[in-house]
Amino acid sequence: MGKNVLQVRGEADKVHAALDDIKRFLNGGDGVTVCKFKVDEKAIGGVIGKGGSNIAKLEQEFEGVMVHIPKENNIISIRGPEDLVKQCRIRLITTIATTRVSENIDI
Repeated sequence: MGKNVLQVRGEADKVHAALDDIKRFLNGGDGVTVCKFKVDEKAIGGVIGKGGSNIAKLEQEFEGVMVHIPKENNIISIRGPEDLVKQCRIRLITTIATTRVSENIDI
């Protein structure tokens, strides 16, 4: 899998400010925390909920937190204030631990 590249153009001071914002978004900093963890693909549907309803509820309950799960992998990213990110992470881990997973095998 190749690397993604983001190119920012413009006046030098605005480019530097934009790059700082992008780095903070990706890695956290200045009061923003980023937490990422992988979830078994069998449990991901229970985490997301129908039409993303579980994610929407989390983002509403933990105001200021963004939860993102890209389609190409099962890595959950939580961004926001540190205390809310921790609380949201605990809720997600609890959800994952209690999600019913069934698997069929051919016999």
